[in-house]
Amino acid sequence: MNTNTVNQILEIVEFIRDNAATKDDLAQTEQRLEAEINKNRQEIAKNREAITKNGQEITKNRTAIAKNRKAIVKNGQEIAKNRDAITKNGQEIAKNRKETTSLEQMILNLDTKIDRNEQRSKDALFELKTEISTQIDGFANLYKTSEIEFLALRAKHDRLELHIKQIAKHVRLELK
Repeated sequence: MNTNTVNQILEIVEFIRDNAATKDDLAQTEQRLEAEINKNRQEIAKNREAITKNGQEITKNRTAIAKNRKAIVKNGQEIAKNRDAITKNGQEIAKNRKETTSLEQMILNLDTKIDRNEQRSKDALFELKTEISTQIDGFANLYKTSEIEFLALRAKHDRLELHIKQIAKHVRLELK
């Protein structure tokens, strides 16, 4: 071998030593990535707990709506009874016509308000479900991305380590 070749090899080895990542660097990077993955898993667990809480609140709201519907049905039955009493008492119908009209208008307004409130509740529930699904998808994609990055770093580390070993073997240098 001539001295130029040996000098070139020594320059290459010195360059690799100066610029190659050490096992400790790669181990630190691996630990950092694992910590990030664990942090993401904890955030996913927290979000799942929040989803469970929201589901419980939705169940409570549905129960309250069901109770209100029963009360509305009961009120409707009472209104029907009152209408029967009004029919039976023809003389009072003439006297209380304005009150009856006013009550019927209130009932229509209540029905309209109930319909609007039910639609608002349905819309809010749909938006909440959509937002929860979006967040879950986002965290799942983040988890997948971090796993892919971790695997890519691991593969790069393995390739560099193999390459360094080959160069060391070629120049007959013992690595620790």
